[in-house]
Amino acid sequence: TLICPPKTTESGFEHDAQEGTVERTYTANDEVMLDSTVDEYGTIIYFSVIAEDSTDMMDVIFFADKADDNIIIPVGKYTIDGSEKSGTVLANPGIRNGQLAPSFYATLNQGGLETLYMLVKGSAEVSKNESGKLHVEINALNSNNLPVRIVYDDTTPAAAVENIKPEKSNVEKRIKDGQLYIIRNGK
Repeated sequence: TLICPPKTTESGFEHDAQEGTVERTYTANDEVMLDSTVDEYGTIIYFSVIAEDSTDMMDVIFFADKADDNIIIPVGKYTIDGSEKSGTVLANPGIRNGQLAPSFYATLNQGGLETLYMLVKGSAEVSKNESGKLHVEINALNSNNLPVRIVYDDTTPAAAVENIKPEKSNVEKRIKDGQLYIIRNGK
């Protein structure tokens, strides 16, 4: 949880950006945290990404019936709202008692948050990319109706062995007295 200095107004949105737009794409090169917990109402999925260069981050909570075995967040369309029902993303409730809750996007500096966009309405779509890995597109508005578009695509390369050049060796097979002998490099 990120702490912001409390203000005297009660809306909780006084730190929300009042100008600008967000167009951000994250990949598996960035620091990704994806975790789920189950309670009596369903599955709560916490999804956070901090840019590889620590210049910005996003924090989002998804609600689902259950987590996907492979990509955690189930494939589908999610509405950003405050219902906390399955098939939704948590709408940011504003800063309460100095505490910032998900869902948000923020630019960062060495002192912490620089510019904050609290996601209060919109949608998110979760799918699998060509490699069968997680792909998320979030199209949201903050409390000042500024557009926030965030894309995450897990581009982690599959564990594969490429461009292998075998060493040349002199291999010879011989059968002597009913036995197969494999002789490499004359030994």
